[in-house]
Amino acid sequence: MKFVNMIALLLCSVTAYAQTPATYPDIQGKIVKEIKYKDKTGDNVIVLTQTDILTQKCDYADECRNQDIYAYRFLLNQGKPQQMWQIRDFAHNCDLDAFFTKFLLDSVSITDLNNNNLKEIWIPYQTFCSGDPAPIPSKIIAYEGTQKYALRGQTREIVAFDSDNNRHEYAGGTYQMDNALQNNPTFSRFAKTLWEKINSHTNNAVVQ
Repeated sequence: MKFVNMIALLLCSVTAYAQTPATYPDIQGKIVKEIKYKDKTGDNVIVLTQTDILTQKCDYADECRNQDIYAYRFLLNQGKPQQMWQIRDFAHNCDLDAFFTKFLLDSVSITDLNNNNLKEIWIPYQTFCSGDPAPIPSKIIAYEGTQKYALRGQTREIVAFDSDNNRHEYAGGTYQMDNALQNNPTFSRFAKTLWEKINSHTNNAVVQ
């Protein structure tokens, strides 16, 4: 409960600027959110972008769709943005009905869990291409300075109904943390809480 309340408090302090006409070097896509914060490195901004959906003919279908998402951290050195890191992910060559790439904007978080005045950036997002009900691939990528942390998994979703036993059949719901996150108990605890918040519409996720 303590970490859930912490997430709610932190999210209230995040400022979003949809489609802000800011100028940042070498960014791809359209800005969907900016988050400005300050720590011992100076003034920083997180910029989240999403490309338009592009269609093309592919080997196995008349039309396939592509879309990318990017996250950038810029250090504002005398007002001039200097890129410190970049995250990129995508769904490509999709000819199926369910298709998207998106940041989970309400769950993007800025923390200082170890009180060292070096903020942690938590960026959850999903990419999906499926023709049937299926678990949604989901990730939480985090940075403290230039140290990267990652949690990768799938949402737990109803995929079928077993009429003989009158019950739903589920799939997914597992996740894995990378070694850096596993070896940091404070960060891994927060990541688990954030994952459960993302998956709150289904049964609890299971560690794989």
